[in-house]
Amino acid sequence: MGREGEPWEYIGAYKDGVFDRLLPLYKSVVKYLPLPHEADTIVDLGCGIGMFTEVVFKAGYTKYIGIDFSPTMIGRSKKRVPEAKFIIGDLRDKETQKIIENYKIFVSLEVLEHIENDLDIIAAIPVNSLVIFSVPNFGGEFHVRHFNSEIEVIKRYNKLLRFDKYITIGNGVKRFLFKGIRY
Repeated sequence: MGREGEPWEYIGAYKDGVFDRLLPLYKSVVKYLPLPHEADTIVDLGCGIGMFTEVVFKAGYTKYIGIDFSPTMIGRSKKRVPEAKFIIGDLRDKETQKIIENYKIFVSLEVLEHIENDLDIIAAIPVNSLVIFSVPNFGGEFHVRHFNSEIEVIKRYNKLLRFDKYITIGNGVKRFLFKGIRY
């Protein structure tokens, strides 16, 4: 298990303009998604307080499920985007993994670095699914890992994902954004 922290600790981390700093990442993710009228349900693994949800709905997507382990985070998400569907669930739990087995589009932004068994979570995603995820190049109190380069990310996840595209967002403090297919 990773250093997930208590929900209030994460909520405290969302102060001081974090939404504005993450907006370029969220807009890049939307570019990787199928067009809204062509997209199946987007499953957001580790949706937090719904910041990405807000961007997705403003971009015209309406088929969406956000999953997070924290009832507090889900409550904040529901307030932010009431029309979205949210589920309280631990991504490491088999019951939560059973929920996702019928979907084909997955997003996980700034989540995998918090979870020791991140590879098990990727492995639970159905084969031939679109997977879009980001991880940082910096450590933090709640991170169990970080990556110094895109190559390090590819080495960690290439046994489970065939990468189509990737970009680095930011200078100094970076986020590596990847698009791939689960195989």
